[in-house]
Amino acid sequence: MSGRRRPRLAVVTAVVAAGLVVGLAGCGGSTDTAAPAGGTATTTAAPSTTATGRVNPESIKAADIVADDYRTFDMCSLADYPALSIKGSATPGWSDSYGQCVVFIDATAPVEVTIGPFVAAGQGAVPGFTGLAGGVTDVVTHVDFGGCEHDLVFVDQVQLRIGAYPTDDTKPIAACDILRQVADSVITAAANGKGKPYTNLHPKSFRGLDACAAAPAGVFTVTGVAEGPANHRCKWSTPDDTVTVTFADGFGATFDTENGAIAADIAGRASLVQEYSDVYGICVVSTYHLPAAAGYQEQAAVRVVGPDKKPNCAEARRVAEAVWPTLPTL
Repeated sequence: MSGRRRPRLAVVTAVVAAGLVVGLAGCGGSTDTAAPAGGTATTTAAPSTTATGRVNPESIKAADIVADDYRTFDMCSLADYPALSIKGSATPGWSDSYGQCVVFIDATAPVEVTIGPFVAAGQGAVPGFTGLAGGVTDVVTHVDFGGCEHDLVFVDQVQLRIGAYPTDDTKPIAACDILRQVADSVITAAANGKGKPYTNLHPKSFRGLDACAAAPAGVFTVTGVAEGPANHRCKWSTPDDTVTVTFADGFGATFDTENGAIAADIAGRASLVQEYSDVYGICVVSTYHLPAAAGYQEQAAVRVVGPDKKPNCAEARRVAEAVWPTLPTL
């Protein structure tokens, strides 16, 4: 997909089995980072210390923010909710990837703010906000449909994507002005060492998994590319299909089946299959795992975008059959 308008995709997510549409939002702008294929997915243990004390506020490096561990980093630790309460209360929202934090601002004109993912350098060419602290620079990645996206470029050239989007088409927002406040709040949080890993990470959590390593060797004839250094999402593009494996929190099997998903047993794991043929030509196969915060549940999902908007659920099932056995079991 080339469109990057978060709200329209969020509507699809909320109305049509939101827990299954993993990977729809923000899928259009990443220049992916090459990652090796194959092997068993393993969880990376959370580091015992936070990034506090590692960050030089005069010269901020992304690697210092995450304490050299992107995969188990909590993106929402960079969300300053009081600072983001821009004419309305800021509360956590649902994200379609562990590499991204979503904040909903309940204002007269409501706003959805995204922080993340971290991506490789070179994601934009147009200069953006100026005068940022900590040696951080900025590039514009997209401005359209009333929304605004920029990448914060840290001194080690790793970039952090941030965005602001209206959630009500009838209530426009000053998206880029709001995003400047988001940028300043994120940089301040990073400079103050607020970045931290997930706490009490379960040893079998999906949060610590490498999505590219979840597909055993031989499943694809092409090399997977990761969304960014955290590798929570990996994509394989072939002449016939685009396949994505993503780890995120979902809404649970009950919600998904009530919204059209069909239950299935795939590789011995309770799974759900959903087609989105009318608009996107997508088939998603997912499986749930550990309970997560706010009533969500950890989820692994295989998403296949077929040619000519024709869902290829046979391919999604084939990939799930290979990926599911590499996942942790309880």
